[in-house]
Amino acid sequence: MRRLTEKECRSLSDRIDWIGDVPRVRRDTNLPTGVLVAIHTQGLRRKVISNYWKVKDGAHRLASAWKRGASVREIAQRKRFPPIVIARIISYEIGVSKNDFRKMVNGSDINRSLSKDQLKMASEVSKIVKLDYMDSPWSLDIYREVGRQGEQLLSDWLNERGLKFKTEKEQKGGTGVPTPDFLFASPEKIDGRKNVSWIESKGFFGDLSHVRRHHRRQAKRYESRFGKGMMVYWYGLTREAERSGPVDEFLDPGIFEGRDGWERLMEDIPAKLVIGATQGPKAISS
Repeated sequence: MRRLTEKECRSLSDRIDWIGDVPRVRRDTNLPTGVLVAIHTQGLRRKVISNYWKVKDGAHRLASAWKRGASVREIAQRKRFPPIVIARIISYEIGVSKNDFRKMVNGSDINRSLSKDQLKMASEVSKIVKLDYMDSPWSLDIYREVGRQGEQLLSDWLNERGLKFKTEKEQKGGTGVPTPDFLFASPEKIDGRKNVSWIESKGFFGDLSHVRRHHRRQAKRYESRFGKGMMVYWYGLTREAERSGPVDEFLDPGIFEGRDGWERLMEDIPAKLVIGATQGPKAISS
């Protein structure tokens, strides 16, 4: 799989203002849809995390603009934030409870009377859920599908080699007990690397920021409890993350190329996000 630099990654992120730009950039670069979708959505998520409290501090101004006639979609486009995030900020400002907002997003009935503004927001939320490819129920299902497909590819590959392991679900967890995606019964030799005790599967693009974050929150704990392990970033790594990041061992996703499920992971599943955002969730095939 082609290695990108951090600079190339940022350049690609800048070229994709919204997910509908992915097919054009794919034609220009010949990079897989999954790689471009991951780079775009991770960059957008990073921006939301970095700027959330600044935007939230302006909740009164956002609500005022909305009451004057600006739609949630228009405000979200101006702020370059996912529309559900903007709707949530405004909703709390106009007195919608967290539970009621969750019901609005999920399309569930709210068993109490709502004010005129709250009813208007419920109507808007029902529409923006169809457009939001970051936080809507249909988009979150697709992100989970990416994770499952990557884990299935890895599970099949390990089983073919006769390796004994427990999946995260099969491990005995408990409060504070780390559970990697794959934990071997004893240290194994994996792709030429010896004494590998665990593998963590990530349906992400591994830029330096994400590798550092995942190491701090997960891999470091696995290393402390189980010893040496590996991480696989299905949509690739930047050169800087591979050479200078805190993780010592990575499993190259390129060794899975051509296997059953590879095309689904690289193209078919991430393309659902593009289709859902540009044509509506009902246009997505199973």
